[in-house]
Amino acid sequence: MIILIFTVVVLAILVYVLIRPWLKKQTWAQSFFAWIEPIELALFQKSETLLWARLKIFTGLLLTALTQTQTLDITPLMPFVKAEYQDLVRFAWNCIPLALTVIGWIDERLRKDTGKPTALVAVPDDAPPAVKNAIAAADAAKEQAVLAVQQAKADGSM
Repeated sequence: MIILIFTVVVLAILVYVLIRPWLKKQTWAQSFFAWIEPIELALFQKSETLLWARLKIFTGLLLTALTQTQTLDITPLMPFVKAEYQDLVRFAWNCIPLALTVIGWIDERLRKDTGKPTALVAVPDDAPPAVKNAIAAADAAKEQAVLAVQQAKADGSM
């Protein structure tokens, strides 16, 4: 079961990071992206960081459910662990899903608190020209701010 989860996560990453950009350039795939865009906006606001964070949260919750139903069991590995460490290993094994869920939640919070606002990322591809111009202006302003900070650091005034 864990191999299946791992495979699905790896395939999702490959599709979104490698295959999706190529597909977006193909004219025959445009209708698919027009259909799926509202779903992307609703689920992860077209932000890869939010997608990754929510994938971690979902995986952690799924592993929690599988651990509670004893589908994922560490018992076959326990003979290889010294008796004095078995309780610690069981505790750590049961904390992995919780840790994964918390890390995903932290990633989502950090994404919402830093970087480009999701309101600028979650814009449909067919947005009006005024919206696209405003986003371009915001990107230019961000680049100018980064250059100003870099120059201030180089001058020693910061």
